[in-house]
Amino acid sequence: MNAEKQAGSFLQKILPDFVNCAMEIQIIDVAEDAEKEVAPPIHRHLAKWELIENDTMVRLYFNSCQFIAIPAVGVGISLKQLAAQVQQNNQEKPECCKDWENDQRNDEQHTMLQINDSERQLIYQIMFHRPTV
Repeated sequence: MNAEKQAGSFLQKILPDFVNCAMEIQIIDVAEDAEKEVAPPIHRHLAKWELIENDTMVRLYFNSCQFIAIPAVGVGISLKQLAAQVQQNNQEKPECCKDWENDQRNDEQHTMLQINDSERQLIYQIMFHRPTV
């Protein structure tokens, strides 16, 4: 299976679990001539997602017409569960949640999807916040 199909297959496997979850998207420019100040994160809910352009890009929709497109090939993709880490230090809000209202860290699972785009020299960090049942 080539790299394009592997990335598309991986995203098809994990993204359905995060539909209707809150997300925090942080885009970090790691180019040599990048701005020193990091752009503020985007806080939205994942309404739906789709692979486009022969599975080379993934669109994360905030509603029926607003989305962000992220490359899905030629990138490094990692997925981390952060629930245990968040529950250990229950008194302080994690950096990613400082702007969120009604943070329910006791009752949430946090999953970080990180996509490293070496061609454009960008790192996409997408934190999914899902209430536990």
